[in-house]
Parts: sequence; structure tokens; C-alpha cells
Amino acid sequence: MKSLPIYFISLILSLIPFSVLASNIINVATYIEPPFADNVGGKYVGRNIRLSKQIARHLNKQINFIRCPMARCIMMMESGQTDMILSVLKTPQREKFMSYIEPAIGIQQMPVVFYTLKSKKFKVTSFKDLHSLLIGKIRGARYFEEFDNNTSLSTIEVTSRGQLVQMLLKGRIDTFIAREESIKPLISNNNYQKLAISQYQYEVPVNGYIAVSKKSYLYEQRDEISTFIKQIQATGKLDKVYYTDP
Repeated sequence: MKSLPIYFISLILSLIPFSVLASNIINVATYIEPPFADNVGGKYVGRNIRLSKQIARHLNKQINFIRCPMARCIMMMESGQTDMILSVLKTPQREKFMSYIEPAIGIQQMPVVFYTLKSKKFKVTSFKDLHSLLIGKIRGARYFEEFDNNTSLSTIEVTSRGQLVQMLLKGRIDTFIAREESIKPLISNNNYQKLAISQYQYEVPVNGYIAVSKKSYLYEQRDEISTFIKQIQATGKLDKVYYTDP
């Protein structure tokens, strides 16, 4: 049997509406934050990656992970350039352009802390202590209401946690905000010993959600995704997929 000429195959593909092709792929906005998502040896790994693949398999879709800093990920969700994002906090502003899938896929139990250098004399024992410090944070990230909405704090925004660590080690900032589980994998044990974790911590658990862009074709399948999450939650599979790190 003779194979079809390349130009003929191209012609057939050109006649297929782009919307049909696009609706077979889930573009996932992927921010790097271990243990939720990381890129190891050119391969995406982590909790968000495993769950995204389960959702794509259930919907009979292909999956495409688009790496982006958090602020860029949120912008891409707003514009519809990406279809889905995982493990994000729910805020009124984000709800304007993203539909949050119920139930939540996880509860973030690890406290939000402030890292400082052990060699420095100051300590962060209360929220008030932050007012005299230059604080590093991730652009586009949300931490807790009192911090997020405080306009009197001196902050500097960057795109990665690795940048925060290096800026602190070099003395360019006084402290940065993060969760310990997201910082430890990024730094050598020798450098980690140079850091101190603040006595003041935000310890209220927060829910992490899957969200779908309201401009995505996937928005019409949000109820199907919700039903799937409820099913695997009821059987215990959600915890196995999401929390069981290799």
C-alpha cells in the first residue's frame, strides 16, 4: 500500500478546525515548586504532574505542561492560553477568570515561614517585626491575607524560589517568605545551615484547588472533572496519587 504524499496529509490536517485539535490537549500552567512540580532531567515530576495526567487520561486527552513563573501562569489562565492549573489558592480576583473545581485536592498544612540568615542579629517573632525588613516573595503568589493585603511592607518580587535563596545568602534582602518543603530541595545542606526559620509563622491550613480557565474549552467539562475528583477521593486514590511522593 502506497503512503499518502506529505502535501496531501498536510491538506487534510489543514481542513480540521483548530478548535478540534486544541480540544484534544490540556495545556497545564506549570510553576516549579517542589513537591508539587519540578523538572528533573528534562522530565516533569511531582504531585501536580501526576494528578494532571490522571485527569487527562480520564478525559481521554493529551497533556502539555507549560512552564511559567507563578505570575505568568496566572496571566495565561486569565487569557486562556492555558486550560488548567493545580494547587492554587482561591481568591476573589482569580475567581473572575478561573473556575475552581470542588472539592479541594489538598490541604496545605505546612506553615508559611520567613527565612533569615543566622549571622544576622534580628529575629522575626511577630508580624510587626516585618515592617523594618526588606522581604522577598514570589511574583503572583498568594500567602495569607494579612501579608498579601498589607501595603506598608517593603517587598521585592522575583520569579523563583531559587532567586530568593540566593538573594538572602548574598544579603540583598533581609528575609523571604516560603514554605520549608519548597525550599529544602533547592539548596545544599551546607547553605541551608546558614538559614534560620522565623519564630513567627502562619500556621492556618489552606485549601489547594484545581482551577480551569473560563476562556478554555475545558470550562465546559468542569463538572466532569469535579465528579472525577470526588470519585477518586472517595476511593482513596486521590491521596495515593497526590500525596505519595516517590
